[in-house]
Amino acid sequence: MKKNTSKESKKYSHLSLEEREEIAIGLEKGLKQCEIAQLLNRNPCTISREIKRNMFIQNYVVYRANAA
Repeated sequence: MKKNTSKESKKYSHLSLEEREEIAIGLEKGLKQCEIAQLLNRNPCTISREIKRNMFIQNYVVYRANAA
């Protein structure tokens, strides 16, 4: 029996600068992470990880995220 590996079953794409800007706008508007995910047609976990990875003193930093 063949194992189902994550590389075979899932395709990942990086967030674009425009998506990161939309995350920042959504956060400024007070949207929940799940609402932002729905607007961008992304998994809520993707949005959560992106925000955690690029928070700087309680503010999401778009330029820092895009430089990574």
